[in-house]
Amino acid sequence: MTTIQRQYSLPNCRLILQGVGNDIDTASSMASSMASNMGSSVSGRPRLSMVTSVECYLAGQKTPITGGRAFLESLTTTVSRYAQSYLSGIQTLLRRDRREQTDLVKLEQIEENLHRLTVQPEDGSSGQAVAEIDLTTVQLFDLVEAVDQLFADAQTLPELGLKLDPVSKRHIKSSEPLAKRAGP
Repeated sequence: MTTIQRQYSLPNCRLILQGVGNDIDTASSMASSMASNMGSSVSGRPRLSMVTSVECYLAGQKTPITGGRAFLESLTTTVSRYAQSYLSGIQTLLRRDRREQTDLVKLEQIEENLHRLTVQPEDGSSGQAVAEIDLTTVQLFDLVEAVDQLFADAQTLPELGLKLDPVSKRHIKSSEPLAKRAGP
């Protein structure tokens, strides 16, 4: 097992994953990289197959938000769904997420350009405090971009995927007033 670190940096956010790579994956990755003469998508970097720790540094915060695999999965899912809902303007996604939420990470809009990121302790211990961080929209989308870079990295947790469901048409608000739509 090899210790591996991956970093996804943006001006307002830095996401660092530490983990281990399976030596078999690393060897096969390097062998396929050498065998390929066309410059395929395999970069020759060792594959990070298991996360041991995650650190998320946000601008203006002295200490990072930290956790393990559960924290990473909750962060990526929550941030992606929140961004999808925020950009689409369809708040149904957020309400659905609140009903289903047992996650460690929560995001909510508190002002027009201010969002609150709440992180519960991963192990459920009462000794660790709940972290609440207010993010501007720019900081939020730097976090979204860091998550997107993670998902785009084929050599980091390739089994980690994001399942985004399309929104039903019944949730979309029409731009025409009801009286005009109901007319002949």
